[in-house]
Amino acid sequence: MEGILSNNMNERNKAIEKIIMEQPSELKSELLKITLEGPTYAKLGALKAYGNIISKNEIGTIIEFTKNKDWHIRLEALKCIVNLMGTDSLEILRPFLEDKAHGVRSEVELMISKLQN
Repeated sequence: MEGILSNNMNERNKAIEKIIMEQPSELKSELLKITLEGPTYAKLGALKAYGNIISKNEIGTIIEFTKNKDWHIRLEALKCIVNLMGTDSLEILRPFLEDKAHGVRSEVELMISKLQN
């Protein structure tokens, strides 16, 4: 967990990769707490790690992050949803084709295109 909170981006990325590979379910609550309350620089990575170790039945937590004011957080949440649900995520993705952030709209277009192919 120290790596996720590190000021060093390389350390954070290594920590995220390790969590995703090892899938330590005991870290879920800590990752969620960082995503909600942690330093801004650590929130996105914590969400990515969290979204990659939860199961489909825990997706409600990720869906809440699609309402976040930060478009980076919304986009990462959508990526996590696609990762968990595959083509079943299309219904969730479509409204984000009209997101106020261009970055979200363009990435969602790509996600939908990949899922439909």
